[in-house]
Amino acid sequence: MKTFFYSLATIATIPFIIGCATVASDRKIEGYGVQINQSGAIRTSLYNGPLKITNEKAMKYSMLGAMENCAQEKKYALMDKPVDRTPISSLKQVTANGFVRTLDTPPQYSTAFICKSNINSIGHFEKTENVSRDIVNPITKDLSGGILIRTQDQKEENSFKDKDILLSLNDKRIEEMSDLSNIRDTLPPGKAKAKIIRNSKVKIIEITVTPQTVAIHNAQAVMFGVTCAAKDQVFELVPMSLKAACDTVHLFLKGQEIALAGSTEPNSKN
Repeated sequence: MKTFFYSLATIATIPFIIGCATVASDRKIEGYGVQINQSGAIRTSLYNGPLKITNEKAMKYSMLGAMENCAQEKKYALMDKPVDRTPISSLKQVTANGFVRTLDTPPQYSTAFICKSNINSIGHFEKTENVSRDIVNPITKDLSGGILIRTQDQKEENSFKDKDILLSLNDKRIEEMSDLSNIRDTLPPGKAKAKIIRNSKVKIIEITVTPQTVAIHNAQAVMFGVTCAAKDQVFELVPMSLKAACDTVHLFLKGQEIALAGSTEPNSKN
């Protein structure tokens, strides 16, 4: 499960500052209440259902909302670990008679995610962040920014090192996080050229592009099984919206399994 949560750091790094939502949709039906917000390519799935449920289930529903949203577009949800957004869950007030009044609210969890149908890896990164043109331009003279890479994995000479600044992949300029995700996932498997700044000098290194769509498919199938397991769904108690979400994800995964049977990587479109 950890690999699935943190796949964004390695496979589809996105900035985790969520701005004002430009697109929002709400579904608060019985026990499955998920709000999807979008700012640029980044979306968030906030579980804020009305029922008192466990933190674990609130996290699952937040992630299910992300998977359902992407499955509607025939894509996988690449998610960060859910973040607890719960307000003060218990308010105690001593009245004049000494009684304690408790006000309970259900847990709320928010999951940042992006939707992708083809996913590649170009190495393991603990963190990436945008680098301004003010830092890059004195070296490159091209008035563009880059991506700072933080990694402890420095086994080979031809691989990214900690504090490298990525400038391009196969001569396609990368100025911000969204460029990294979009360009990387269009590269063919195998070797690729990466232009970087290392020790204040521009350098070309050879990196390996590894397809990750199958791994993401398998991880999402596991998450689907955990979240939509029959033991959690006593028929009479399952909200129709929750059943619909599970059905949507199930149909998408089944369709991808058919594609997997005929190719190494399912659904090659971005």
